Amino acid sequence: LDSGVQVSRATLINWVKRGIELLTPIYQAMLKHILLSSILAIDEVPMKAGLKSKGKMKQTYFWPIYGEEDEIAFTWS
Repeated sequence: LDSGVQVSRATLINWVKRGIELLTPIYQAMLKHILLSSILAIDEVPMKAGLKSKGKMKQTYFWPIYGEEDEIAFTWS
């Protein structure tokens, strides 16, 4: 639904960056707690992202990590 409000791309990028900065400590604490679980479930999902060279994508991996208290954190590299 278009509300008619226009926001520049730079503003949106800055808002996303700021949101990431605010959420990072929460994510890090949650991941640390999950990794202390006695049981972990981890899945490896290969995906292409970024540029390796012109026309070529890098092979990257997305790892959702599930802990024993029904917590989940998503890592990517």
